[in-house]
Amino acid sequence: MNFKLGDDFATIDDLKEKLRAACLEKHVEFYVVKSSRSKYTVRCRNAGCGWRMHASILGTGPTCRIRALAEHTCEGAPGLGNKNASAQWIAQKLQEKIKQHPNYRPVDIIRDLQREEGIQIPYARAWRGKEAAMISIHGDELKGYCMLPGYLSAIRNTNPGSVAFMECRGVTFYRLFMAYSACLRGFKYCRPFVAFDATQLTGKFQGCLLSATGVDARDQLYPIALAVVDVENEENWMWFMTALRQSLQLETCILTLISNREKGLVEAGSAVFPESKHACCMRHLVETLKKEYTSNGEFIKLIWSAAHQVSMEKFEETINAARVLCPDGVQYMLDVDPVHWATAHFPGRRWGHLTSTVAESVNSWLQEARSMPIIAMLESIRKQLAEWFFQRRQEAETAVQVPQFDPSTLIQPIDEKIREAMASSQHYLVRPSDLTVFEIDTGKQTRIVNLDGWDCTCKE
Repeated sequence: MNFKLGDDFATIDDLKEKLRAACLEKHVEFYVVKSSRSKYTVRCRNAGCGWRMHASILGTGPTCRIRALAEHTCEGAPGLGNKNASAQWIAQKLQEKIKQHPNYRPVDIIRDLQREEGIQIPYARAWRGKEAAMISIHGDELKGYCMLPGYLSAIRNTNPGSVAFMECRGVTFYRLFMAYSACLRGFKYCRPFVAFDATQLTGKFQGCLLSATGVDARDQLYPIALAVVDVENEENWMWFMTALRQSLQLETCILTLISNREKGLVEAGSAVFPESKHACCMRHLVETLKKEYTSNGEFIKLIWSAAHQVSMEKFEETINAARVLCPDGVQYMLDVDPVHWATAHFPGRRWGHLTSTVAESVNSWLQEARSMPIIAMLESIRKQLAEWFFQRRQEAETAVQVPQFDPSTLIQPIDEKIREAMASSQHYLVRPSDLTVFEIDTGKQTRIVNLDGWDCTCKE
């Protein structure tokens, strides 16, 4: 934009915005001589240049007019840097983009401004610009912690049965626990399986988000509870699991727990859920194998196969084949103890899950939310849960409204697995021991099925 003597602008702020945009486009820097509600005076930053602009309001305002304007006698700012590309300008320009992509990094801001505007800015200014945008979008992070008691109270009042509380050390926030009523009530209809995981928060005050996730009748992930703590350790896991058990109010707590077994998870799980069995996430073990021992594809394939085997004989056969390829790697897995990772050795039921992927899947959609201020993050999680539950409700209601409704459509993925199993078992020989116990001869092996206990010696 070319400015002329006598040009009028809606307000002084309007003039400031257009002047900054024009100077950035033309790579000219200016500094403010005087700025008030009624007057605005600037000069070129280059010493010796005579450029000057003075504007003031007309009458009582708010319209302002350029009263004095001199021409530039310099060639503009040297290089691509421009001090008028302030942090506040960056925040205003990129606010919508940062709102849509909270993980938009300062290095990305630097790259995009140079590519789109031809301006180079230092990292610190890009960081301050993003911080200013985040405050504008979500509010001040420190004030967010001050608002937490009221927010948690609102959750309890508007969602009866929800558990939401926080702890402080003195007047400083320490940790919080949250479990919505719908999640707690629905868990009794899910499989007795809970996956635990943690993800680091990347906002100004950082911290750690702990999560407990189950699986429903369709084998879909089912968020149960979360906690925000200062660090992932045994004390915080113990506190989180204790709050979880109390919130679920189960008469019995014989669950299958699965995690990466790090930073106090095993100790906390054993203390809070002594009746339950704690499984180890195979993916984390395999990652350690690849890093510390070998990434041999055939060896890794055999280790996964050993984990899936349901008979001791097949497990030993597979682990011995793996030992030939990497004895140290096999010894590492045996030192971990197969009771925690091998289906054949596991004393409980793994419900088809050898990894804690269900919990990690929840954390994956938290990647953007974890950089937000705490209340904005909790609101993002609440909205996502509401969207999931509404979508699943709609799917169920649509299914039951179909003429000649078939209940199996509600659990179609599981029903398909059952039908496949029925088809493959047509030639099995069945010998009843009594009304609920049967001996099944597959032609290759013999298994015992107990209908009362919903159990089979195949462990599948």
